[in-house]
Amino acid sequence: YNDAVEPSSLIDAAAPPGHCTRSATSALAKLLHWARERKLENEVICHQADYVASALASTEKPVLVSDWHNALKLGFDIDALEWPSWILERCLNADERNTLTRLRVTRPGDVCERVVSAEASEAWGLPAGVEVVG
Repeated sequence: YNDAVEPSSLIDAAAPPGHCTRSATSALAKLLHWARERKLENEVICHQADYVASALASTEKPVLVSDWHNALKLGFDIDALEWPSWILERCLNADERNTLTRLRVTRPGDVCERVVSAEASEAWGLPAGVEVVG
């Protein structure tokens, strides 16, 4: 969580002054660092809570949903409710954009179109069919 990566010159050149993504521990900096290590093709980036929520639903095709608060760490603009153009156009290539924009962003507390699966219910003692929220 607090592991710093080498600051990204792409973020430095594009991000507004003082933006949270300028931090060496920002999720966007980590995504760009990871993308330098290996090509991103079919990945979906998400935060720990988003992954756990997806695993609780355990559908054949996981739906990864994040709330605004988690997506903010990747640079999501919570005023405009979209990924800023400076990230999409100046920081990411097409594969990296696809990795970022596959994550559906929702209002905190909104139902994520998922329910706790029977498998998760049995494994963790949760009521099956309970809605998962962001």
